[in-house]
Amino acid sequence: MMTPERLDILHTAFHTAKLKDLHNNKTPTPKSFASGLLGLLSRETKLERKYQSKKIKDSYSRALPNHVHIALQKWTLITQEKMASPPDFNTSYYHFWSADSRDELFGPHLNSLSS
Repeated sequence: MMTPERLDILHTAFHTAKLKDLHNNKTPTPKSFASGLLGLLSRETKLERKYQSKKIKDSYSRALPNHVHIALQKWTLITQEKMASPPDFNTSYYHFWSADSRDELFGPHLNSLSS
């Protein structure tokens, strides 16, 4: 379920990525936030259909609770989130990485081995 807060986060991330010219190298180029969001949600639905196992579904949609992220940032100095997806990345990190190149519409880095 997409909360209004997450929708606002994705909207901001989409427009920030557009200002950084991250949309220009995507084919097809998104016409709007709505079309980018539709593509993102339809891909999530395809993954859910492809992997019917509850264990696999849970692994694709699991996000750590915010208090765990805060503890990691405070005590272990973690500053980046690896292998998140636009619907569930933690906004308290400056950067996040995704395995899907189309997610670049929402601002993640793609090469997880770059840092």
